[in-house]
Amino acid sequence: MARNFYLRPRGGRYDWRRRIPPSLIGRFGRVELIKSLGVVPYAEAREKARRLTTLTDELFLMVKRRPDLTTTQINDLLREWYVSALEHWEEMRGFGSVPFNVEAAKQMAADYVDGVKHDRTFLVEELADELLTQAGIQAAPGSDTYMRVCRGLLRAVADLNRVQAARLEGDYAVAPQDPLFAAQPASQAGSRKKALPKLSEAYARYSRAKAKTWGPDQAKANEDAHELFKEWCGDRRIDRYERTDFTDFVTMLQGLPSKRGKGQAWSGNLSELVAMAEKNPKIKTLAPPTVKRHAGIVSTFFGWCVDEYGLEANFARGAFKWKRTHRRSEERAAWTPEQLRVLFQSPLYHGATSPRFRTKPRPGPHIYRNARYWLPLLGAFHPIRLEEASQLRLEDVQEDEGISFLHVHATEDEDEDTLPKRKVKTAAGWRRIPLHPIPVELGFLDYVAELRSKGEKMVFPDLKPGGTAMRLGYLFSKWFPDYIRSLGITGVSYHSLRHSVITALQRARVHPDLMDQLDGHDTPEERGRYGKGFVIKDWYEAISEIAYDGINANLISPKKQLYVSNCPHD
Repeated sequence: MARNFYLRPRGGRYDWRRRIPPSLIGRFGRVELIKSLGVVPYAEAREKARRLTTLTDELFLMVKRRPDLTTTQINDLLREWYVSALEHWEEMRGFGSVPFNVEAAKQMAADYVDGVKHDRTFLVEELADELLTQAGIQAAPGSDTYMRVCRGLLRAVADLNRVQAARLEGDYAVAPQDPLFAAQPASQAGSRKKALPKLSEAYARYSRAKAKTWGPDQAKANEDAHELFKEWCGDRRIDRYERTDFTDFVTMLQGLPSKRGKGQAWSGNLSELVAMAEKNPKIKTLAPPTVKRHAGIVSTFFGWCVDEYGLEANFARGAFKWKRTHRRSEERAAWTPEQLRVLFQSPLYHGATSPRFRTKPRPGPHIYRNARYWLPLLGAFHPIRLEEASQLRLEDVQEDEGISFLHVHATEDEDEDTLPKRKVKTAAGWRRIPLHPIPVELGFLDYVAELRSKGEKMVFPDLKPGGTAMRLGYLFSKWFPDYIRSLGITGVSYHSLRHSVITALQRARVHPDLMDQLDGHDTPEERGRYGKGFVIKDWYEAISEIAYDGINANLISPKKQLYVSNCPHD
């Protein structure tokens, strides 16, 4: 049962308590919202707390988006700008880039004092636009907030030039005279805030720090998520984001068409695409796992910012709450025996005219035993992932106690190794998978022996790296869905074969811990730590139990000419 972090038990009753985001405390005049829920059952209290949390999310977002700021907020913004501008001026002077002399600074100070007197806000409108944009504040020109910011900037520029003129004359004891800036020199508090970078700057540092541990696909996933967040919430300073920014971001993701960026029709801005999906229920939006991945990436980044820059809190944590509407086992379909029979009786296994068939297979006299032939067989009779099978080397097809097996593991650092690196999903992915009798009967070991005699190194030399992550299974993963669709097989994928295998092992009553060792999952709890009882014979007996109604080697491969072909994918 999901926990509500704002629910507090108090002597037999429940209270709902929620802290107000720091930037909104001045607007509410308090630091926390509290409501008694009374003496009610926990489930009812949790539901009430959930509704209150949702309502306050909307309230905070509404207040935040209102252009009106309190006097305290505006003054803090102006003081921070004043300190930053003075420090920037000193830096420029150090480089010899200060563009004016003492008299010019005094004249500018006088001009802006006169501007304050006559309310000449037009002098600083461009500066106000820049300041408000950097702070992530939307204030329309002419609004109360906008005008107050402009008047404050007139005072700031006037006093700033007076201080600069004194410093140019050698007087560094000069202090701000305007009470707005003299009241809080803020060089200490302001300098800490100034040190915090904008989102794009912090992310650039973050990605550099993670470059050695990220793979290409992980780097792209992070880049995509941060670009989405920046486009939706703006490129602000990292301490300018609030909890409502993240909940609003997740809400946008849940309504974003999944085809975004795929063609001209899906290349508009995020708001337009979300509005398009709202008007047309037939438009498919991002799946919950995709939303969760984007939200998790953003949360991980801001968690890093908490440690690296000392942010007050990671408000992105927990912004996405995904409630399952079905069982985990129902998330992806397994192949039915009927679908497997259609696949294994297709031209891929019963003969085709050419290896270059795609969506319209034509029956013919030859069977081409390349990656397209063997990968579905390995997937249907072994709990192996596509990339794990695609990256196998001939040296990974081994034997122990007379049992042939696939050694699935990651490649150690080998300086002179020119072959593609082998990878596994987790440490549990290092395993031995005995070969099922059906692929052996169909000649898999003969196929491997023939490749060895030709001096090949890879089990599937026709596979070439592709895609962002340069995966060996990339081109196959593009071809296979089209091929099975041409056979009338829908609702399943190559990965669904893994579900079929695990289901077959469950139905054969194979021990769960043995299944974990075969399919590359961690055995839960202490059993995984202490259990070391299974050996190669146990694994082979389990693999041999994988069976599908009406499917055997004779059904898959009739008596026809067999060709070992390393034809490239078309």
